[in-house]
Amino acid sequence: RVSWTAKHGSISISMECVNADAPEDEKKARKHQEIDEEKHRKEKEKPHREEEKEETFDLDIPGSCMEIGVDYPDGFIAAFNGISSLSKCRKLCQEEASCVRIVAIPTTNRCILKNSRHSEGTKVSWAAKQGSISISMECVNADAPEDEKKARKHQEIDEEKHRKEKEKPRREEEKEGTFDL
Repeated sequence: RVSWTAKHGSISISMECVNADAPEDEKKARKHQEIDEEKHRKEKEKPHREEEKEETFDLDIPGSCMEIGVDYPDGFIAAFNGISSLSKCRKLCQEEASCVRIVAIPTTNRCILKNSRHSEGTKVSWAAKQGSISISMECVNADAPEDEKKARKHQEIDEEKHRKEKEKPRREEEKEGTFDL
């Protein structure tokens, strides 16, 4: 039995034979091309490796406040992606006056801020099934070391002073615009 390619005059060439007969410059050029292709392949993989590194999530808040695999539906304030730790999620909550709870999803580096209108905790929501970590800000603040509480209080006082200083020039400008008759 004869193949279609053989009937039509095909020619087979072994690449091993071709490479052995190739001039030295051609062999070097081929080797450099292989090296360049390998470098290019590694460069394309780099972003994937960096993305994998970013997906770590630090559980850097005392465990006594964590409810693992629990979500508190409703009471949504905001959600943030790319958050790498519970402390960063907590900081976002502290910056939002109505925030009373955080629900972090470490597998997706997501932080969800909740207000007091959230529902009771559940283990059957999507977030809970993703291994969410729920933390009450009241618990975190109660567990904070005394030094941290003092630092937070001083920061609040400083922020209040700064706010009043920013308002002071406005009041003086208002006074300058008036005159007695």
